[in-house]
Amino acid sequence: MSKKVFISYSIDSEEHVAKVSALVKRLRGDGLDVTYYEELEGGERINHFMETHIRISDYVLFVCTPNYKLKADGRIGGVGTETNIITSSIFDSADEKKFKPILFDGEWNDALPTWAVDKRGYNLSKIDVFEQEYARLIKDVKRYISGEPIATAIPHSPKTEFRTVTYYDGTYTGDIVDDKRHGKGKIMWSNGDWYDGDWLNDNRTGKGKHNGTNRDGLGYVYIGDFVVGKWNGKGKVTWADGSWYDGDWINGKRTGKGEYHGTTSDGESYMYLGNYADNKRHGKGKITWADGEWYYGDWVKGKRTGKGEYHFADRSVYVGEFENSNRHGVGKHTFFDGRVLEGEWINGNFFGNEG
Repeated sequence: MSKKVFISYSIDSEEHVAKVSALVKRLRGDGLDVTYYEELEGGERINHFMETHIRISDYVLFVCTPNYKLKADGRIGGVGTETNIITSSIFDSADEKKFKPILFDGEWNDALPTWAVDKRGYNLSKIDVFEQEYARLIKDVKRYISGEPIATAIPHSPKTEFRTVTYYDGTYTGDIVDDKRHGKGKIMWSNGDWYDGDWLNDNRTGKGKHNGTNRDGLGYVYIGDFVVGKWNGKGKVTWADGSWYDGDWINGKRTGKGEYHGTTSDGESYMYLGNYADNKRHGKGKITWADGEWYYGDWVKGKRTGKGEYHFADRSVYVGEFENSNRHGVGKHTFFDGRVLEGEWINGNFFGNEG
């Protein structure tokens, strides 16, 4: 009788869900009865579905990504609900071995939920260790379920060929496994763009270099981590105009911590070091302009919003609240000659008393 396995994961993107589905298919091929959220039937209560399958399953695998960690730690959405159920189950039964982490994206420190920080997991994010880690996962699952050691490992070891394959939009030269691009390889697209690096099951996944052009016709070079064709993890992109970003990526967008060097619409150069979300400065960060002005503090969707301090080129300093990049709220502006404006600000204008 097949043993039951439940997969806990966050719906980061369509590509991520496709990757989870591919893992489910392979686990089933290795004799496991796997259930995951995509099979939730219409009319079925989500919380009941999660609680039931976590409880009755012999094994629960949770797919770790930075977004999964964010939702698990914050108890957000379905992942948050599953986290509460999992941690409660561990407390009630003390059965730690039932719950195993799988790394799909990023590094363990960025993707592993806080409650599981000392757990050993299985790194399926890197192509060079994927088969070895997957074989260890299957071995451990079956050993745990049966209570007996596994006599032989069950890795899938198909033949690797080095070939050149022409597609409708370009030509690939590199490793082929089971008629899929898998291993190391380079593709040259018909528009002149190219990618050279790791491949996993016909997708750009692992580390690589991508030379391309954005929608505005600006060329770029990206070197870093990929997951299913998108920039995911750590990476640096340099644009043809000289601007560059080096830091965290999720689904092709600057999300996490990073450093950006560029120019304003007026041609003034600047650099930003801090947090991002969806390609915008979001969280804590510092921006410094070429004329010596700088701001450090809170950002919301690319705007100075929250608390911060702004140092002007005339050596005056404002410390206080901001909204939509304006001094707004309570703040203190101290000028180089000793004058002080402290009190209420509205859209950059002072409405208090001069000190």
